[in-house]
Parts: sequence; C-alpha cells; structure tokens
Amino acid sequence: MPCVVSADKTRQKFDALKSKHAEIMANLDMVKGATATILGDQEKDLLRAFRARCVGSSRARVLCVLSGAVVLSPACVVARI
Repeated sequence: MPCVVSADKTRQKFDALKSKHAEIMANLDMVKGATATILGDQEKDLLRAFRARCVGSSRARVLCVLSGAVVLSPACVVARI
C-alpha cells in the first residue's frame, strides 16, 4: 500500500521548515553583528597599542639624538653626521 501524504500535511511541514530557516537566519545575523563588533573593538585596541609603541619608539630615538649617543638597537638607531 503506497504512503499518501496530504497536501495540507506537506504544507504544514514546509511552513515549519520555513519558520525554522527564518529563525536560524536571524540567529546567524545576530552572531554576525556580535562578531563584527568584537573584531572592531579588537582592531581599535591593537591600533591603540601599535600607536603607543610607535610613539614610545620615536621618543627613545629623540632622546638618543639629544644625548648625542650612537646606539645601534631596535629602540634607538642614530647615525652621527
């Protein structure tokens, strides 16, 4: 005996699937937004740290120049002319 599924039952299952799909897509959008926010904050923190390190490195070079020192290190590379 073949299995016969009514059109109403098929439509109900399809509607339930559509509902679950919409719920999943909404959750994915929330995760996407949260991820974008977290990555943006992380990028700002990394740029802030990088700029602070660059400023610190520049100040170290200026101090070496002002003191007349010739030091070959990553923090202070000065050549006397």
